[in-house]
Amino acid sequence: MKTFFTTVLAIGLIGMAGFTFATAKTIPGDTPVETHQAKSGEMETQEYAGMVVNTESGITLMAKDAAYLLKGEKLEELVGKTVKVNGKLIKGALADTILVGKIEATK
Repeated sequence: MKTFFTTVLAIGLIGMAGFTFATAKTIPGDTPVETHQAKSGEMETQEYAGMVVNTESGITLMAKDAAYLLKGEKLEELVGKTVKVNGKLIKGALADTILVGKIEATK
């Protein structure tokens, strides 16, 4: 009798495990993943506008509501100009940095 109950219990547990694995949901590889707001150390691509200034921290974009350090090439020639920047924002603990993908002067 003890063997019978042990066998039934084992079969039941195996059946439940098989059912659980069979109904587990997976996400196909081609399904788009939702984006989320970047946290410290993460990146997101956006467009920014403001004036480029030279500060003691480096070349900085002074936007309406924030200041962003700029990292890229040939930024010195845009100091003092109003620009539009496309790039990846890296959220930092002390300052946010934009890795410049494209930058152009605006009027």
